[in-house]
Amino acid sequence: MQLTVNRAWSHVNAMAIRVSQPAWRERWALRVSHVLSPPAVGTAGLLAVAARTNTPEAWAWSLADIALAVVLPLVFVVWLVQTGRVSGIELQHRHERAWPYRVAILSATLTAGASFVFDAPRELTILLCALVVQTLVLSAVTAWWKISLHTAAIAGIAVVAWHIAGAAGPGIAALVPLVAWARITLGRHTPAQTIAGALVGGLIYAIAFLCCRAG
Repeated sequence: MQLTVNRAWSHVNAMAIRVSQPAWRERWALRVSHVLSPPAVGTAGLLAVAARTNTPEAWAWSLADIALAVVLPLVFVVWLVQTGRVSGIELQHRHERAWPYRVAILSATLTAGASFVFDAPRELTILLCALVVQTLVLSAVTAWWKISLHTAAIAGIAVVAWHIAGAAGPGIAALVPLVAWARITLGRHTPAQTIAGALVGGLIYAIAFLCCRAG
């Protein structure tokens, strides 16, 4: 009963935020959320790492990683939407994220394992391992608090950009507050949830690529 009341209250708060926002703000926030969505950001990160190596092997692995670790979980979410099991593609309600996270963890773990076994390019393997850890942490936190996957993804990619291109890192990092603004404007997250997501994503990828440099 208490869980139902909490969900209803969360929905009312989100509706109140949306009603109070000017239409143009909500439109732009929605565009930012879509363009910088976790699947889009994850795809960009894998392609950027492949471009750094720029070998046929790296491009092949990158495309395979995108298919398994990004597209497959997204297809599962689309199936959930099409069959009416969730409210929408963004999984607005916290409880809707449980199974998508499980599928994402499984697909990312299998992809990272294949990368180890078949000797994929090292940076792609490290990126996948960081993705597994990030998804595990976000899934655990989401069980009781709706931490932002959007800000975690963009903060992680900012670290990837810093690792592979140096000067590009701060430019990508500047998108983190933009994504946070969009998620807050749409009523999807609180400021604390967007900050926590960015910290989790940034720290996990920073540790992963610092280990990469040390190795």
